[in-house]
Amino acid sequence: MVEKRLFRVRFQVFLWIVTIISITLNAYLITSKVSSYTDESESFTCTDDISLNMAGADVSEIPNSQWIKDSDGIISIDVNKSDKLKTLFSSAQINEEIVDKLLESIRNSTYLTQAKAGTRIQIHMDQGNSSGAKAIPKKVVLYLDSHKLETKLNAALNTYETKRIPLPLEWQVKLVSGTINGSLFSSARRAGAEPSVISQLINLFSYDVDFQRDIHSGDHFKIMYEYQTDYRGKIVKNPKILYANVNLRGTQKELYRHTGNASAIEYYDKSGNSIKRSLLKTPINGARVTSNFGLRTHPVLGYSRMHQGLDYGAPKGTPVLAAGDGVVSFAKSLSRGYGKHVQIKHTPSYSTLYAHLSRFASNIHDGSRVKQGQIIGYVGDTGLASGPHLHYEVIVDGKKVNPAKIKAPKFFPLKGADLAKFKDNVRKLEQMVAELDDKKVNAVAFNNLKK
Repeated sequence: MVEKRLFRVRFQVFLWIVTIISITLNAYLITSKVSSYTDESESFTCTDDISLNMAGADVSEIPNSQWIKDSDGIISIDVNKSDKLKTLFSSAQINEEIVDKLLESIRNSTYLTQAKAGTRIQIHMDQGNSSGAKAIPKKVVLYLDSHKLETKLNAALNTYETKRIPLPLEWQVKLVSGTINGSLFSSARRAGAEPSVISQLINLFSYDVDFQRDIHSGDHFKIMYEYQTDYRGKIVKNPKILYANVNLRGTQKELYRHTGNASAIEYYDKSGNSIKRSLLKTPINGARVTSNFGLRTHPVLGYSRMHQGLDYGAPKGTPVLAAGDGVVSFAKSLSRGYGKHVQIKHTPSYSTLYAHLSRFASNIHDGSRVKQGQIIGYVGDTGLASGPHLHYEVIVDGKKVNPAKIKAPKFFPLKGADLAKFKDNVRKLEQMVAELDDKKVNAVAFNNLKK
């Protein structure tokens, strides 16, 4: 009996020891992980050991930093994730006192947070003022995306001064074309288009194309867009579409970018008609129609009744867009029925309603003005709903109509001198598309278009 009790006591002591060792080991591992992420920031930290880090890189896969010297005696380096300015300057054989002065000048600059991973550093040494084995930099340059930080020696004051200098950016044009296999987004990505360009394309054609119903495998697309690159060839400005077309089962829809007399950038079809309509075809991007307009069996109530709108299935939190410019008639929250819903009055005749929202956008309330495409709320399942979706209605002269069949009026077309200027721009854009098609290349200098 005594031996059994003694065994239980020893076993409990053993369990306690194992538990303590486990807790200690976990604490050590967590601390190690936290410390390993302290250098993940992409921007400078204003301490004595200012860092320039490469987000997402594996330190173990990055070789030790090495300075490269050119024929003019200028040394340069591309900063790695684990590199720190103080360590880099010291490794360049710069006197420690000079290093502190450089860091102080850089720290006082107002542009430090724009420094990103892969920044190139150049050091121009003043060999005539070198002291022993330690050289004195007369200039240090940090090359960023669209500008450089230049820190120069002020010999009279024995200090360093940092200033921001813009870097020249090169305009480029890219033509992407392909056949839709699956979704337009995935097909355009495979063809080489940037995600922001595809989003622009969808937004621009959303006045006239229902991306749930009108897009089919085998349809074609073509997009020409401009962008700017930095000294490394990296895109640093959001690309903008110049021309695009989608061929939907033989029906071709085109748009051309045009800058009017008031410097406003708009898009028109080949005849000079604005692509904009008073209402978007769909008020939500990337969603699918889960219930059409008409008589149906209600998914919650279980009996047949008229469904006076369209339902779009989408994940909870998906942004819902205002179909057109207007004024919010009301933003209400009900425990049943529409749940959280918004109604917008666009004209004396047209209104739209958005129901079952999870929440309203922060600036949406009774009487607030909204612009077409503005986020007014987010998909949810409030009220009488079986799951997350947007219920969307269009009301014309007080009567609810089928949103899929509504043909909202377009904005005014170009006329006179504006139309003539636009036609000239169309010829230039079409010539560039033809040249890119013939050469089968992805990008050319944008200067060709300027001519």
